[in-house]
Amino acid sequence: MSRDRGDTWEKISPGLTNNDPKKQGNISYQTLSALSESPKRFGLIYVGTDDGNVWRTMDGGKKWDNIRAENIPVKWVTRMVASMYDLGTVYMTQAGSRDDDFQAYLWKSTDFGNTWKDISSNIPLGGINVIREDHTDPDILYVGTDAGVFVTKNGGESWEVLGDIPFVYVHDLQIHPRDNMIIIGTHGRGIWVLDAGYINNPAEYVQGENAAISASPAQIEHLIGKWYLGYNMAGNKMDLVLEFARDEDELTGKLSFQFGEAHP
Repeated sequence: MSRDRGDTWEKISPGLTNNDPKKQGNISYQTLSALSESPKRFGLIYVGTDDGNVWRTMDGGKKWDNIRAENIPVKWVTRMVASMYDLGTVYMTQAGSRDDDFQAYLWKSTDFGNTWKDISSNIPLGGINVIREDHTDPDILYVGTDAGVFVTKNGGESWEVLGDIPFVYVHDLQIHPRDNMIIIGTHGRGIWVLDAGYINNPAEYVQGENAAISASPAQIEHLIGKWYLGYNMAGNKMDLVLEFARDEDELTGKLSFQFGEAHP
């Protein structure tokens, strides 16, 4: 631990892995693989290891407790996340895919890790590599797996596939609190960015999609067709495409982005 922005460091724990000499250098690597300090209390720290140990300190490292309960398998701990909403809540994800176990391991504790509840529900496939809380609603959670991103709006009772992200190994994701964007990093060195408003503020988006536009018949006739707005960002060309059509007395519109030059 550093208290001066990294100028000096203090050791605050003993070895927290099994430190099996026969396994050193192989999977697992006998290393710490996940760490999270509570944003609500200094010194409340959770640590997970790649050989299945789960630890907690509530006093900045003076005392450590192994909190891997009997229902928690001995699997690679990929992420520990102390809740931003509730002091006693912590989430844990695990991955068994390194030893050909593709079960979804996703856990929640509301008592500082003393007991754990399985919230993987209908997530069909692991490993699970990351979990994040939404910054507007504690019941909205996002997880990145070996098979894409899933989202829940009910605290893990049920999950849905997020967006149109392909079947891809997701290493990490973040929810940008200012811009309300979901940023997703994949094993294939891809970065995806989605608007989180459709998840955590759908009423505003539905209202916007159904907003009425007042226009004369001549103006409507002029709008029908495709309109292109070109952008060039650091040499990367992109078109904003506005497409309008008329269905009897209704004017419908569609907005999309196309990378490269979309216009004819």
